[in-house]
This record gives sequence, structure tokens and C-alpha cells, in this order.
Amino acid sequence: MIGTILIESGKLSLEDVERILSLQNEKGKQFGDIAIELGLLTENDVCFALSRQFNDLRFAEDGIEINSQLVVINKPHSVLVEKLRGLRNTLMSCWFNTKTRRNAIAIISPGIGEGRSFIASNLAIVFSRFGERTLLIDANMRTPSQHILFGLKNNLGLSGILAGRTDINASIYESVFPDLYILPSGVIPPNPQELVGRFQFSGLLHSLSDQFDIIIVDTPAANFFTEAQIISAEASHSLLIARNNHTPSYDVQKLAHSLKQTGGNIVGSILNDF
Repeated sequence: MIGTILIESGKLSLEDVERILSLQNEKGKQFGDIAIELGLLTENDVCFALSRQFNDLRFAEDGIEINSQLVVINKPHSVLVEKLRGLRNTLMSCWFNTKTRRNAIAIISPGIGEGRSFIASNLAIVFSRFGERTLLIDANMRTPSQHILFGLKNNLGLSGILAGRTDINASIYESVFPDLYILPSGVIPPNPQELVGRFQFSGLLHSLSDQFDIIIVDTPAANFFTEAQIISAEASHSLLIARNNHTPSYDVQKLAHSLKQTGGNIVGSILNDF
């Protein structure tokens, strides 16, 4: 298995693998140890192959740095990541429904700096690790950040699709992590509210719901930008974020009441303390 992974990634040839296997039988050592002794692989190459073999995402492709905000990758055994896994499991049991394609959820909060993009990106990763084909949409066309977190270009994305200038398939990026796809915000438009208010946004979510198991939508701050509530209503389900010792309780109550009025069903809330 590890030899196949290394051949497919271009790190070894078939002849290299056969040579390593021959010496492995002779010396009784690990495949990776022999490859390193022969100078065919580095320790990072072996870690990369093992990460693919055992679905451990801490080692991505060569030359790709993992943003420190993606804690699921950088700190997979931390208390925070365990909480994110618990959140995923709760959503799977209480919200997710494959039969009705109830699979799109907006991450929403009242103000700035409350952790929407952080929760959205890491939650998307833990869903993809569960084997769910997951799409992360950056619908924050004011101050987008998902393309930065995942090291992507932002010239193509949601704004171009809604404006009718960009093809959907050309705008969705396959990430370095299995089963995770990203739709960046695209070029920042002058009219984000009008774009998400068009019927194309609703149609886009409906179409994508048939292509992906899970859709997570990052949004702008709801207190400042009204399109956040439009996005939440179109997604039909919302996860409400508040930051401990930062978000006024009045703002949370006000947003929750407003979401109920506009059809943004709240499936849960998170008090972010990280």
C-alpha cells in the first residue's frame, strides 16, 4: 500500500519499490527505513505516505504549508479538536438528513472576531474526515478568508457565479485533504447583498446539495451586513456562534429572534472560547 502511494505521487518508480521490497524481505526492516537508507526517500516522504495510508492529514503535499488556524490538522489530539468532532457527531445525529438532502448549514454570528471562519473551516475538515463529500462555501463577500486559510486563489468564486460570469465547476477547488472542496468568495463585489438575494443563490445551493453530502457556508457579521441572514435563510439551517467575554448576550438574542423571523432555522449554538 505504501509503495503504491509513493508511486502514484511520483516519489518512487516501480523498480525502486521492487528493490526496497527485496531488501525488506532480506533484512526484516520497515519499508520506509530501507528507502531512507538507500537515499530514495526522505523522512518527510515516508510521513506523507503514511498519512495517506492511515488517513492522517497532518502531512499534505510537498511545499504546502498548513495554516495554523486549521487546528484539526495542526493539533489533531487537542481538546479543541475533540470538541469539534463532538459537534460534528451531534450535527450528524440531530440535523443531517441524507434522504431529504438536508445538508447545508450557515455559520453565523452577530459581530466581528467571533470565530465564524475558524469554526466553518475546521468543521468542514472534520466532516470530510468522516468520509463525507464536503463543500465549504465562503459567502463572506465583504472580508473573505477561506482562500487564505487553504492557500487558494480568489479570482474565481461565488461572486462570479452569482453574477453569471464564472462557471461553477471552474470555481470549486479540490483541496489537498480528501473529500474536502472549497468554493471561495471570488472577487469582492460592490453589491454582495443583491447578489445573494437573487434567485441564483438559492438555485446554486439546491444544485450543490445534490453533488455534496455536506455544505458549510461561511457568512459576514450579521449585525453589520444583512446578507448574512439571507444566506442563513437560503441554507435553511444555521449554527449560531458567540465568543466568550466578547459577544453581548443581547446581540445573540436579537440575532436569534431575527433568524426565526426570516426562516433561518437555528440547529444549535456555540460559545467559542478559543
